[in-house]
Amino acid sequence: MAAYGKLHRACLIASLLALIACADVMARQPTSAAQAETLLRELETYRNEGRLDKAVELANNNPTLPGQLSDRTMRARLWRAYGALRYATGQWEEAESLLTQALTLADDGPLKAAAANDLGLVKIARREPLRAIALFKEAYAMTSVAEDLELRVRAGMNLTRAYLDHGQWGTLADSLASNAKDLALLGDAPAATPQWLRLGRLYLEAGARLNAADYRLRSFQVLQKALAMSRRADNKAQESYALGYIGQLYEQERRVEEALDYTRRALFAAQEVGAEESLYLWQWRMALLLRQSGDSVGAVRSYRQAIASLNRIQSRVQDHSLVNFREVIRPLYYGFADMMLARSAAMTDAEGKQSILQEVMDALESMKLAEVENHFNSECMALPERQTKLTEIAGGGAVFYPVSLADRTELIVLMPDGARQFTLQVNASELQALTIEFRTQIEAYSSGAGYLAPAQKLYSLFIEPVKSELQRQNVSTLIVVPDASLRTIPFAALHNGQTFLIEQFAIATTPGMTLTEPAPFQRDGVRVLAGGLAAGAQGFAPIPGVAAELRRIEALFPARRIQDKDFVLKAVKREIAQGEYSIVHLATHAEFNSDHTKSFLLTYDGRLTLDSLQDSVGLRRYTGAPLDLLVLSACQTAVGDDQAALGLAGVAIKAGARSALATLWFINDRAASQLIGEFYAHLNNSGQSKAEALRKAQVSMLSRPGSSHPSLWAPFLLIGAWM
Repeated sequence: MAAYGKLHRACLIASLLALIACADVMARQPTSAAQAETLLRELETYRNEGRLDKAVELANNNPTLPGQLSDRTMRARLWRAYGALRYATGQWEEAESLLTQALTLADDGPLKAAAANDLGLVKIARREPLRAIALFKEAYAMTSVAEDLELRVRAGMNLTRAYLDHGQWGTLADSLASNAKDLALLGDAPAATPQWLRLGRLYLEAGARLNAADYRLRSFQVLQKALAMSRRADNKAQESYALGYIGQLYEQERRVEEALDYTRRALFAAQEVGAEESLYLWQWRMALLLRQSGDSVGAVRSYRQAIASLNRIQSRVQDHSLVNFREVIRPLYYGFADMMLARSAAMTDAEGKQSILQEVMDALESMKLAEVENHFNSECMALPERQTKLTEIAGGGAVFYPVSLADRTELIVLMPDGARQFTLQVNASELQALTIEFRTQIEAYSSGAGYLAPAQKLYSLFIEPVKSELQRQNVSTLIVVPDASLRTIPFAALHNGQTFLIEQFAIATTPGMTLTEPAPFQRDGVRVLAGGLAAGAQGFAPIPGVAAELRRIEALFPARRIQDKDFVLKAVKREIAQGEYSIVHLATHAEFNSDHTKSFLLTYDGRLTLDSLQDSVGLRRYTGAPLDLLVLSACQTAVGDDQAALGLAGVAIKAGARSALATLWFINDRAASQLIGEFYAHLNNSGQSKAEALRKAQVSMLSRPGSSHPSLWAPFLLIGAWM
């Protein structure tokens, strides 16, 4: 979704309710219709001012108004407005439902086309590109040059963007030509400039992906036109984009000096009007170009400026899709880390080295927060009230920061006496292939010992270089802040040829240390909500071991048990929100998807989404009784899907829990019940950390005949507070 860019989204926001104007309709309308018109105008005002929080509040205060309207067109207009608002705030499932209703109700061409176009954007966000393409085609076909030219241009460009991102090269040239033809009819009006910029960007990206000089030439011509239009209108923000994109064209041609010149001019134009939404982009491009030209000092300075600008804009931009994580944020932070870690590796000054490593870790922590917020499409994450500072890691713990780069992998290990840097001779592509091999082999019980070879390779890469230091400093717990594909594997099952890593250290994982609350487990007054599905439901297979799993919890802690027909969505949400539980244990099918709105926990009669889980747990934060531990004992993530694994890793943060215990893949229910029972038994012993309780449970499992294969015990991950 984010690839559709700020320029497109600004156009969407500006024109979201353009079809609603029709002031003459208000005369002699029933009260509800007049209320709807007023509401739509207020929503448009808030959206144009960038005050999404106010727009959401206004829509939430009028949830039933559309249903009170007898006029189909008015209902469709309101559903479309609500749906577009939900899309902009990352609530894609709700957006899809609302926009589908609008599309069904709409009778007139422009409104129906607008709803189809907006629904196509939602489908892009939900990673359904073929359906999105069909909707964009439908929207484009319903528009006319005479009456709906602006909507036609937007729908056509969305279609081209979808072709480009989905690799449909055969239709790309014709689609771009149609865009140019339609856009030419808008003329040189100032309102057309953003669309000319967008077209220039589409040609620019097409030229880069296909290495096509003709597309680059066409991009240059379009961007020169946009540049002239922005200057006539004295619009420095638009001028900045035109100059910056032209700079990228020269960068594609490897003409670094010209690229630097245009990028500097883009930077100055953005600075002149305080356009920070583009400022960080040009600072980042400057860093890349200065590095290419050999000016490492200037490159580092520009990287720091870009990160500072990005941090400022992220703190106030409510629509997080305006800032693209995979295309901008991650490359920006990793480019900075690459340069700084190369500098650190060559240093002999211990104090200077520590300073650089600390700066890199701080930058990575900022990136980790942005990544979690980007995944869940929300700046309203339930962040811990007190965050773990990198300077206050408790003795006995070591934090692993792997950074996979194009030519190598860097490993920063924060130990009790400071940080250490290790350069690993494996690049990002090689590491991804190795982790996929490991995950594929270890997940299948039938693979036998096929997991050992990749397990030993990973051990030799990540543990062997640092093992002596870990032993010297009496480290007992490893806290892994995994990167990309490393999220999809259990570090517990890394192997040195004789023993598993879990036999040597307790292990926890977290999306980021500053996303973790440093709070030890409180044993006094523990109360558990123990819920689950032993019976099959909604086409999902039964999990017979759930009954024994829940009974064992009841034997160890005061617990409220809800199972099978009592495990309904309404009751689960009520108990989580209102019950005074320190542990919530949900033994039910749970699936984590790269689109977080498709992730869910199964109840007897429905599906508990992560958003609903956040809402339910979040209510507890105002009672002073935050959830200490969330346990999900039957989760599933896809092999190689690091975004689904990120959703799993972020579940504690999303839910507002201090920590979570969850599985990377679904396992034998008897094995799950045994391990969970052992975990709780150890946790109930005074002095045991959650990480150590899990370690002992896993070691106990692997020492038993019939349950020693890591597919049965390794997928359990402790996420968040490990104390």
